[in-house]
Amino acid sequence: MTETVKLNEFLRTGNFGESKAIHFGMTRAKLIEVLGDTDWIHFATRKSKFPAIYKYGKVEFYFEEGANGRLYGIQISPITQEAPLENLKINYNFANTDLKHDLVLNHLDAESIKYQAVKSEFDSDDVRRIETEGGVQIIFSEDFDQSFSIFKISKFVHFSNDDNAINKYNRN
Repeated sequence: MTETVKLNEFLRTGNFGESKAIHFGMTRAKLIEVLGDTDWIHFATRKSKFPAIYKYGKVEFYFEEGANGRLYGIQISPITQEAPLENLKINYNFANTDLKHDLVLNHLDAESIKYQAVKSEFDSDDVRRIETEGGVQIIFSEDFDQSFSIFKISKFVHFSNDDNAINKYNRN
């Protein structure tokens, strides 16, 4: 199976992929079933038994600890080295390493993707962040020339312990 992702749709809806086979709350095993195996994994600690991050292309998938850890984050990092895509087909659209803040806003306006400026309590003055109508954040960092370039695109959710409902959670 190949999952096709259009970045503009991810920004608009918060859903990752046309078939919706990749979704928040899915297990590691299901991700591997959909996308295939990857050698690009990361463990949260040296004692972790299960990977916390799986990488395909420039996309990182974040999972909870434990054997049955659920997918809680998807992050695209245009500035990182690309892993093999395996069964992921993605159109990164406008997301490239030298894309500036104003150009992204122009792109979102042209595509009629609603957004707003947001600020995390962890952001310093050299970070700008916007959140799209799909709950996806586009984060920019200040360059040497004092302009802001795209740094990462991400959506993280928080699972409520009471009812397993997924709530928005900013983890950047």
